[in-house]
Amino acid sequence: MKTYLVIILFFTSHFTSAQNGFKIGLNISDYIINETAFNGSNHESIFGPYLGYFNDWNLSGKSNGESYFSLGYEICISAKGSLLKDFITYSEVTPFEIIDTSDVKKFFYYIELPHLVKFHYTLTDRVKLEMEVGGAVSLLVLYGTKTLEHSNPNYSRNETYFFFVPNLGEIPTSFIDYSLVGGLGINYDDILFNARYTRGLVKVYPNTTLSTLTLTVGYKI
Repeated sequence: MKTYLVIILFFTSHFTSAQNGFKIGLNISDYIINETAFNGSNHESIFGPYLGYFNDWNLSGKSNGESYFSLGYEICISAKGSLLKDFITYSEVTPFEIIDTSDVKKFFYYIELPHLVKFHYTLTDRVKLEMEVGGAVSLLVLYGTKTLEHSNPNYSRNETYFFFVPNLGEIPTSFIDYSLVGGLGINYDDILFNARYTRGLVKVYPNTTLSTLTLTVGYKI
């Protein structure tokens, strides 16, 4: 706890030129997957919301009209997942008997904490180009399955679970994900436009990690 307080005091005393605000956007995410891992022949991207708070510390002390580096963090809600096409469900009674072929949406809601080093390059007095690189830690808080189309109309697979409800449904391999992050953005005065790529490093299911493109608009307060 003392170490944490020292870090906070260090940042507040050395990097007083901090900028914070909120951002909202869209995730376009998909599995990086072994094609046979879910008995499916194909998988496609799905869309999910991204909503968060950000804070940047200016590391160089420079501001208007000059390029500078900053250190930033975010806390956000980030929805990811994938659409599995032609997902095959086998009978639990008779091995290898197919009881349903369907399109299945797998979704995950994370509390995500990106930590980024950013370079702000001045184009004009009002416009800056922003480049960022870093990592993120994500905690899975909600996950589920939604079947979109069935070959068997009597079979349904719609499940949603909070992370604190164990042993229900298809449990993910890990409830914590670590990711590599890189992105580009444009800042116009206090308005921010950003495109970011996030590559998951932890398997959410066997042979399955997450890949996400995030498009956001933000506002400094």
